[in-house]
Amino acid sequence: MAASILGKGNAGTITINATDSISLDGLNRKGFPGGIYSEVARGGVGKGGNININTRSLSVTNGNGGNINIFTRSLSLTNGAAVSTNTLGQGNAGNVKITATDNILIDGASSNSLPSAVKSVVETGSVGNGGEIDITSRLLQVTNFGEISSSSEGNGAAGNMTLNARSIRLNNLGLLNASTRSSKVDPTREQATININSKDLIMTGNSNIRTDATGANVIGGNININADILAGFENSDITANSANFRGGNVTR
Repeated sequence: MAASILGKGNAGTITINATDSISLDGLNRKGFPGGIYSEVARGGVGKGGNININTRSLSVTNGNGGNINIFTRSLSLTNGAAVSTNTLGQGNAGNVKITATDNILIDGASSNSLPSAVKSVVETGSVGNGGEIDITSRLLQVTNFGEISSSSEGNGAAGNMTLNARSIRLNNLGLLNASTRSSKVDPTREQATININSKDLIMTGNSNIRTDATGANVIGGNININADILAGFENSDITANSANFRGGNVTR
């Protein structure tokens, strides 16, 4: 789908509203990736248009997945809404980068218990690597079963997660999770690691920050926290685990 300009002028705006999900898959007959574009072509004069997508989930699959870049004042994902990149085959999943000048809220779950989420997933049987998750905001809230997760259920390495916020609040089963079962170990690249940079990180109501590894000789990801204030209440935990080998390190 495209709303582009070849000469002088601005490209059009694209708005898509979907009550369920949107999937962008594979290449077209000319070898270009499937996608949604609002652009000024080479040699054109003008501005690219906005692309507004409102949907429960967004999936980019086959070949290398495209990146998701969101720049906004505030972002709310509620009632099971998700921003996600996945790989189901040989290609790598795209990265997710969200920058908000004010607040990001990831809250609640759908009627069938799917959590509101930002996630990167290597699906079962896939060999491509998961994408990185990079979130920056003034206030980041993950609440009421909401989650930010990077996971690998296949052979590809799980992506890492980096969160930068003045304040981070996890409440009522809020979850930051990076999990892997991939034995693909590159000594120059971590996988399933969580990096947190915040003035204060407050966890309440059975919230968790965790990295997990399953399978033979699979090393769990690290948890690196740079925070002036770190507080956990009401059975909230920070853990780095491996079922069969060595869990990751937790450093502050």
